[in-house]
Amino acid sequence: MGVIRFALIYLMIQTGCSPAKTSTLGASPAVENSSVSGIVASLVGGALSNSNPNGTLALQFYRKNHSILESLFPNAYAFNACPTYASTGSSCWVTQNLMYLTYSNCSLNGASSSWTGTALLMMSAGAATCGTFPSPGASQSLVRQFVTSFVPVATPTPPVATPTPTPQYPGSAKAIFTSAQGTVFTIDDETANLANFDLESVTSLPPSYGTMIQFDGNNTRSSVTIKRRVYSIGNLDYSVNGTLTVSESQSGANSRTISGSIVIFDNLLNVKGTSTFSGVTHVDSCCVPVSGTIVTNFYAGTNVAPNAQGTLSVSKSETLTLLECGLASLTRTDGTTLNVSLDCL
Repeated sequence: MGVIRFALIYLMIQTGCSPAKTSTLGASPAVENSSVSGIVASLVGGALSNSNPNGTLALQFYRKNHSILESLFPNAYAFNACPTYASTGSSCWVTQNLMYLTYSNCSLNGASSSWTGTALLMMSAGAATCGTFPSPGASQSLVRQFVTSFVPVATPTPPVATPTPTPQYPGSAKAIFTSAQGTVFTIDDETANLANFDLESVTSLPPSYGTMIQFDGNNTRSSVTIKRRVYSIGNLDYSVNGTLTVSESQSGANSRTISGSIVIFDNLLNVKGTSTFSGVTHVDSCCVPVSGTIVTNFYAGTNVAPNAQGTLSVSKSETLTLLECGLASLTRTDGTTLNVSLDCL
């Protein structure tokens, strides 16, 4: 009976059918987030968690929670694991300052969610090496984008004496994230102007859209830029564009605070918004921020009027209060409140 019970628990973890997350404070079970404030939190957390060797996306942190199961079912877990900077096989490829990681229905933060796509980590300085985290150094930046699959060009034999070539970037692309609840999200770094409903011009990060972490002269993270569209068909469609301030006590710190405001476009309601971070804290041990508040104020765009449903949000706001790792309380524009679980994007 004990073996059967253990097997059932294992199957629940593998299929994402675990009980709804509940706060340690005794709050009600959470539903998966679909709010713009929650998506912004997930994007900011994902960018920060992939910007140092101790971050959750770099270390596969959540997989440590399943260490006993992994020892009993090594083949299942090995199949699901996405490559990271530490990978040295064919799923990691580098050229000059660029590192490419190929995801194929694999997990970055637990066996119940999956990624498909090719991630590019681009340093503004330094040479990338599989097995070593791509740290660009002080006063430099690290960009993360999703790109088309990259096929390296073979070196001529014998080698031809030519100047050092300029890195050849593959085309921008989309990636697919499937959450533990089975929701399919598209991460779009490809579509011009992030497909924002208001037809505004959105400048890219070189060479395309994505996220960027800026390091200051002390090699501490000083800002995070998000230029990315996230959508789930029939559920949500947000374009996020802007830069937030990051404050760290020292290089290699295991926590940091995020402040400032970032612009969002709700492409289903045809409304814009400004998401303001107040007292938001991110730690290495969790992908998403763990405390603070994010308030999003909604307003009409400049070029395209809100649709009938969107008008109900104009001049109103929603508030996301971060409670603990992966859990937040959302007060919606109509004043109702519910607990939401945050995905690691």
